[in-house]
Amino acid sequence: MAKPLGSGHQAIVPFQAFKTKDYYLAVACANEKFWDLLCKAIEMPELASDSRFVKLGDRHKNRDALNTILNEVFSRKTNAEWVIILNKAGVPCGPVNTIDKVFADPALQHRGMVISVDHFGEALRFFGNPVKMSVTPITEYRTPPRLGADNQEVLGRVLGLSPEDVTRLKKEGIL
Repeated sequence: MAKPLGSGHQAIVPFQAFKTKDYYLAVACANEKFWDLLCKAIEMPELASDSRFVKLGDRHKNRDALNTILNEVFSRKTNAEWVIILNKAGVPCGPVNTIDKVFADPALQHRGMVISVDHFGEALRFFGNPVKMSVTPITEYRTPPRLGADNQEVLGRVLGLSPEDVTRLKKEGIL
């Protein structure tokens, strides 16, 4: 029976998020090429020839031992430091961003992906449509109604309840 792997991939090892000095970094070594590059980048080339980790199947079988080693290695530097090192080495990786960092991402800002609308006096931020068309741009985003504001319409349309039915259900504590 399969056990939960957190952010890990069921079959590819290492292919998961690792805790760095300041947050988490996703690393993806889907084959031996990337595994070798990773071993060199983290300055542990001996891992590439360690019999427990040479092939993908070996790394899969010895996932816990490998993750113990990699967790310790990645904890030594910050996300930013590891991204520079691993990108330079050609290892697929990327920071696991918090929502505030995602909203501040320059690429998303440039593409107009972060939308802000007034939601009952407060700014509500969300992501816009990723499909951008020059002839028919999406220019209007609407705020959602307050929770329960459209209950009568929905309950009437979907369940065929009358306003009296809804009032009765509210009095009975069902709604």
